[in-house]
Amino acid sequence: MENPFVFGEPVRGDKFINRKREVERLKAYILSGRNVILYSPKRFGKTSLILKAIEELRNDIIPIFIDC
Repeated sequence: MENPFVFGEPVRGDKFINRKREVERLKAYILSGRNVILYSPKRFGKTSLILKAIEELRNDIIPIFIDC
């Protein structure tokens, strides 16, 4: 059985699951021009969440993603 969890890199595609409400909220913030701070412990999916929102908005925005 393949391990369903991804470690050490952002989760993408079919492996990104169960964050629909958070993605929709983040997309709304992005489209309205609001500043957003995502705060949580390491490895809780902050980068994956941001990349998913940007991916879904690819026809509406020109994203600039800087990984610090």
